[in-house]
Amino acid sequence: MLDRREIKFRIYHEEGGTPSRESVYEELIKMLGVNEDKILIPYFRTPSGLRVSEGIAYVFLDGFHMCQVEPKYRERRMVKKHGEKKSEEKS
Repeated sequence: MLDRREIKFRIYHEEGGTPSRESVYEELIKMLGVNEDKILIPYFRTPSGLRVSEGIAYVFLDGFHMCQVEPKYRERRMVKKHGEKKSEEKS
């Protein structure tokens, strides 16, 4: 069993464009009251011409399980969005 909750959300943005993934991420952290290393947004889209965005967020109850079940690129995307620099060194 995965030790996570799946949350589906919808954002109505009549004024302005699609909110950034980072702003959605920060708002979900505040609303859900979880640490930033426990949440991941694998899906966030706005269909063309609509002012409604839909997404899915995973809230991990134990961060250890996130690295076991989620692809590395999703973890890198999460780190990159929060100001930490991704290592550019290549071996």
